[in-house]
Amino acid sequence: MALKDEEVYSSCLHGIEPIMSKVIVSNDYFKDYVVIDRVIGRSVAILLIRSGIRAVHAVVLSEPAKRLFDDYQIGSIPCKQEL
Repeated sequence: MALKDEEVYSSCLHGIEPIMSKVIVSNDYFKDYVVIDRVIGRSVAILLIRSGIRAVHAVVLSEPAKRLFDDYQIGSIPCKQEL
C-alpha cells in the first residue's frame, strides 16, 4: 500500500510486482508517497528510493534496505514482530 495526500495505491500482486508494475510505467510514480508493506528488501528499497518516496513502513525491513534508506535520509519505520 502507498499513501499520498488523498491518493491510495494498493495491489493484489505479490513480491516485487506491485512496485515494478508502476515504476516501469513511470520512474517517479511513488514520488512523495509513504509506502507500507510487510517485507522490504534491498532491491525494493532501490526502486523506491529512485521513485522518490517520502517514507516507508515495514513489518520486516532488511538491514541493507535500512542502510539505504538511512543513506538517502528516507524515514523508515521497521516494526518487527518477535514470536
